[in-house]
Amino acid sequence: MYMRYIISSLHPSDMYNAYILAVDGDVSFLPADVIRLAQALQTKREVGAICGRIYPTGSGLVLWFQAVEYAISHWLYKSTEALVGNVLCCPGCFTMYRASALNSNDLLTSYASNTKNAIDHLMQDQGEDRWLTTLVLKSGYQTSYAQMHGLIPCARFPSPSYKSSNSRRWYPLDNV
Repeated sequence: MYMRYIISSLHPSDMYNAYILAVDGDVSFLPADVIRLAQALQTKREVGAICGRIYPTGSGLVLWFQAVEYAISHWLYKSTEALVGNVLCCPGCFTMYRASALNSNDLLTSYASNTKNAIDHLMQDQGEDRWLTTLVLKSGYQTSYAQMHGLIPCARFPSPSYKSSNSRRWYPLDNV
């Protein structure tokens, strides 16, 4: 796991001010977007993970469905969750993690553990971004959402059927 390798190379005194950026391969962003996330982590020392605002790009009917879903999930849910307390899922498409949060309470060991049954597979392997957010919260850190002015474009899903099957992976985590 790349995170364990990066964290093991850090000096313990640098752990709190070191960050790991998780992005999907189809996400485009500017250096200023990364700086905004890092600045938010510097000012909010209790936050272990912060996700950025993204939007879909492309054309066609699927784009319109995605635009509505992103508007609800990112611009409504995540901003409300951050206002009320903690974001419940920092998506892997554009999230920055504090190295000390990932290094606490054997978090990476739990994150990298092998699944033993179907429910664990759905929670840990199919919903790995939400599982990592849950582990960050359990370790005592907060999670947040950076509602940036510049939006991060995210490429479109290949098909509507991919989208619906991809969403099913999140249902079991609602009961954790």
